[in-house]
Formats: sequence, C-alpha cells, structure tokens
Amino acid sequence: ADTYSTEQGRNTTCISCANGKTSKVGLTVCTGCDAGQYLDAFATPKVCEDCIAGQISTNGASSCTNCSAGYYANAAIKATSCIPCGAGKYGNEMGKSALTSCKDCPAGKYSSAKGVASSAECNDCSPGKYATTNIGNDEESKCVNCAADTYSVEQGRNTTCISCANGTTSTSGSTVCTACDAGQYLDTDGS
Repeated sequence: ADTYSTEQGRNTTCISCANGKTSKVGLTVCTGCDAGQYLDAFATPKVCEDCIAGQISTNGASSCTNCSAGYYANAAIKATSCIPCGAGKYGNEMGKSALTSCKDCPAGKYSSAKGVASSAECNDCSPGKYATTNIGNDEESKCVNCAADTYSVEQGRNTTCISCANGTTSTSGSTVCTACDAGQYLDTDGS
C-alpha cells in the first residue's frame, strides 16, 4: 500500500506515492482522496477519511477546511461545499454542521441575502418602519410602516413607533410629526 508500479514483472520495491496520494496493494496508480475526504498521512497505510461535520474538502485534499460563518456542512454526507444560512438568518460561527446553527435576524432587522455571518450584517428596518418579531425577516417588506399619528427616526426599530405629541400628526411610515398649519386645528375626536 502507498506504493505503485507500472512495470510488469518488477523485481524491486514499488515506487512510493507522492505526497497527498495513496494506493491500495497491487494498483498501478496513486490517487488523491475524493472531495469531502482528506488523506490521513499519519495512518499506515495512508487512508482517506471523511471530513467531519462542518468541514469540506476538494478532490485530492490533504486536509479539510471549516465552513465560514454564515454557512454549514451537513454531517450525513461527504461535504464538498458549504450550505449558506437562508434569507432572514445568520450564522456567526465557523465549522458548523447543521441548519440549526443558523439564527434568525433579530427584531428590527431583515436579510434577503443568504450566508450572512453576523446579526450586524442583517439590514436595519428603515426609519419610519419597525419589526417586532425575529421570525421570517427575510425581506424588507417584513418591516412595517409606523401607523398614522406615530413616528420613528430610529433605524432597526424593534418596538412599535412613538405616538405623536398633542397637537401634531403624521401619516403612515413617518419619521416626524407635524403641527397643523396656522388657522387649522387637530380634530382628535374624529368629528
């Protein structure tokens, strides 16, 4: 094992496989490991081992690499690529092995992108909007307009908007409340 020969009737020892390659007894070629595996060069003979969950490799790799933050690699397969956390989620640790490592963007934020690496990379709801939940914040439309007679100048607001002061009003989605023009008054009882 770990040697090869292409000569028929060879009467000397076979040629050692190059670094990063191995062979089984009687083979005429040395090969690298499949993608999703790495060559355990410390084993005798050298053997290809599957990457552990949360790691990937390419064909012929001598080691596996961790998935980046925002990505994971399933433990049930020989991972050749990392899977991004879905829209509305982020993953802030490297080398994760399951979808459950992806967390929801916090209330007041959303993300339509996949593979987001931290909650700070989730987008803030714009001023005049808010989101009180962290479930399914995968697009900007999850940020709700402030109701009429409320406002918010805050980005990433995660509570309902602030009521306008007496004598002022606003329309839906406002960032300010305005007073009535001279000669007008605010009808607060709807009559």
